[in-house]
Amino acid sequence: MACRKWITLLAMLVVLAPAAGVLASEPFGDAHDDVTIFEGSDLTRFRDPAGAFEPLDLGRATALQLDGTATRAVLETAPITAPTPFLRLGFMWDAHEPPGTAVVIEARVSDDGNFWGAWQQVPVIWNEAEAHNGYLDVQGSPATHLQLRVRLRGTEAASPALTYLFIEYLSSVEREGGDPYDPRLHRSRLKGGPVLPRTAWGARDPVCVSFHTPEKITIHHTATPTVDTLTPEERLRQIQDYHIDVRGWCDIGYHYLVSRDARLWQGREETWLGAHVGGFNTNNVGISFMGTHTLDPITDAQFNGTVNLMVWLRDTYGVPANSTAVKGHRDYLSTECPGDMLYARIPDLITAMAGGGAPGCAAVTSRYSARNALKSLGAAVVLAAPALAFRRRRSR
Repeated sequence: MACRKWITLLAMLVVLAPAAGVLASEPFGDAHDDVTIFEGSDLTRFRDPAGAFEPLDLGRATALQLDGTATRAVLETAPITAPTPFLRLGFMWDAHEPPGTAVVIEARVSDDGNFWGAWQQVPVIWNEAEAHNGYLDVQGSPATHLQLRVRLRGTEAASPALTYLFIEYLSSVEREGGDPYDPRLHRSRLKGGPVLPRTAWGARDPVCVSFHTPEKITIHHTATPTVDTLTPEERLRQIQDYHIDVRGWCDIGYHYLVSRDARLWQGREETWLGAHVGGFNTNNVGISFMGTHTLDPITDAQFNGTVNLMVWLRDTYGVPANSTAVKGHRDYLSTECPGDMLYARIPDLITAMAGGGAPGCAAVTSRYSARNALKSLGAAVVLAAPALAFRRRRSR
């Protein structure tokens, strides 16, 4: 989602001890006498001093799950020092939960690393297929430390599986400004072609809209699974909901997204002010590749389709094909985005953009007239998130 600080769980099969006499319908509690507790070194990887982590992207084959002998387990991180004080923790995760099983994510916070609040379960505010979104708000002063817990509840016949987890520190939860959305406020010059309209992925209407004129481009990745178990449409709806209901933005933050199968998707219209690069959004078009491109390269088809989109922006709005106008997210802010492998291709994208486009690909041309009338497909349920309160109790 946007390129940001993140946290991960260990990418490995976890061998867990069996839980004695635990029923699948029993509610989760704080009792640990019938489960195995794993500490932070078992649960985290690629940790750096700033508290940033790579996103968990396991896929079903190597998911975080029970080993076949256990029916219950709790996995817990060591305390984590956040790179910046935060007032909200945003969560995106994928969980395969057969009937009678569950994956529950919990967190607690501290403002000094010594006194901790109570554990709070992350409520699911949106769910579709295996994708989930949620958040927890900090009550009172900003928190500086975080601890995570994952509870796995299985049956003798099946185990749940956590395959993707993204966590974000948010220092502000104010709603993005803009005028209320009106379906008549469409000013895009895009005419479809290879770019699929918002109706194709079931986008919600924006909450609000502001306008700008494209003058530059920023390249991103979404930090979601590169080889995805979700369809691009499902993942797009998850990202949009996270941006609106967790980040507080008007809409999905990006203007265009590129799925692994090289399809181009309309996010915000290019004349709508985006939310993808902090204080540098004005006149800046965000193009985001769906996946995590720290180690995974983009495909030739993704490259070629994106080049032709960039050529269209050059020819339509005069966006220069140079490194001053076309940058990666990390060129503006302290972030890993768009990942080392994708960032290394930006000079190639600029060169191809200047040369007039990639051979053998359909040009981006005509204007589509479809109105953004579709709402999300009935899967969204918005609930109130509990607050994380500090309690003067020392960590045990």
